[in-house]
Amino acid sequence: MKAIAQTTCEQAWLKAAEHLAEVRDHTQYNLIVEIERPVLHEASDHRIRKTVDGFLRDYGVHPISTVAGTIFPAAEYVNHGARGVYETYPEEVYPEIRLGPSDWGRYAHRLVRWPTSSGNPINPLKTLVEKMKQQLNNGRRMRACYELSLTDSAIDLPLYDPVADGRRSRNGPCLSHVSFKIGATDILYLTALYRSHSYVSRALGNFIGLAGLQAFVCDQTGLAPGPLVSISSYARLETDAGWSVSDALQLVESARLAERG
Repeated sequence: MKAIAQTTCEQAWLKAAEHLAEVRDHTQYNLIVEIERPVLHEASDHRIRKTVDGFLRDYGVHPISTVAGTIFPAAEYVNHGARGVYETYPEEVYPEIRLGPSDWGRYAHRLVRWPTSSGNPINPLKTLVEKMKQQLNNGRRMRACYELSLTDSAIDLPLYDPVADGRRSRNGPCLSHVSFKIGATDILYLTALYRSHSYVSRALGNFIGLAGLQAFVCDQTGLAPGPLVSISSYARLETDAGWSVSDALQLVESARLAERG
């Protein structure tokens, strides 16, 4: 196990990536990363992000913004408010970006359209927000009952479908569970559990997407954003998309140089 704590998404990614660069096989079981201020982005963070984004674009894989959008549709929220998240994204955007029947989908879609046995999908994210608002308004605040998990319960936020996803050994969803907690001072904690985490192509975009989701829930409830924690049961500096180990290590070094300016 390795625990890392940093202030911003970019700083946390860089510190965790540096750790993976140094360990055997560039992998770590149970990598825990705490991001103290996930919605903060300093000048040095933009330089880190630009470096990682340039690397990903050079190899023709999804840029950071696309990866972040698989978790939270920030553009639809900016342009259309909560309706953009709850309606525009699942009804208009998602059908255009889904790759076909073999595509498992997007986390952002599962958050707002989870199938049920009745055939009528539920909106777990909206239900969670409404539940939080009700708790906050009536003064009886339950601090640890806001989950986005494996189940199809109306009080959970489902991300991993054990029936459909359990048959996939690769190219399936890696984010399994998202948990929200209300702190004693009305701050919102977010904890995300990954079964596997690719730190070159995915992790930074994942952090930014989760931060966007957390900020959305804060906007809707009036809570303040607290720390974001990512728990990766298996994390790695991967070489799946054409780059070599030395390329991945050079990326980490370049990101550190960019951070220093």
